[in-house]
Amino acid sequence: KDPATNAAEWAQFRRDQVALAVRETLDSLLAARPTAVLSAAVWGIWQDRWRWGSSHGYGQYFQDPRAWVVNGALDVAVPMTYYSIAATRCAFADWACLLDDHLVMQTGTGARHVYIGIAANRGAAQVLQQIELARARGAKGFSIYSYSSIAPDMWNALSAGPLARPATVPPRPWL
Repeated sequence: KDPATNAAEWAQFRRDQVALAVRETLDSLLAARPTAVLSAAVWGIWQDRWRWGSSHGYGQYFQDPRAWVVNGALDVAVPMTYYSIAATRCAFADWACLLDDHLVMQTGTGARHVYIGIAANRGAAQVLQQIELARARGAKGFSIYSYSSIAPDMWNALSAGPLARPATVPPRPWL
């Protein structure tokens, strides 16, 4: 069909192709190493449900990690939520709002882990606040990006605070 006159169907076809690539990646990975875990860094905003006018993974990059989770094609979603916690809940690119939006993948059919993305360049206070909130809300982990942005004061704050004890890998009952 012509993409110009069937935009919604064409977009779904493209999402299906990305989903197929994710599934084939998992299948190949498990064939080579049955205990391996597949994670994917996914766009930080799944859908722009708040009308922020922002890019979003579902409509613009044809990523649907929620469907991948339901279909068992992904073990860990790592949303690239490299924003700050906004003063007003769900104001433009509010990290806390995005955290809650992504955590739905940890419940329901095919529930999988979410390791929420945290931007190192937001500063130690913001990073520590986000780690605390992610843990309080039940995120299975977090990913701080980028290593090169972590200043010495942040290393000290992390090692004295949330990273003072070695982390344990959360159980993955679906494996």
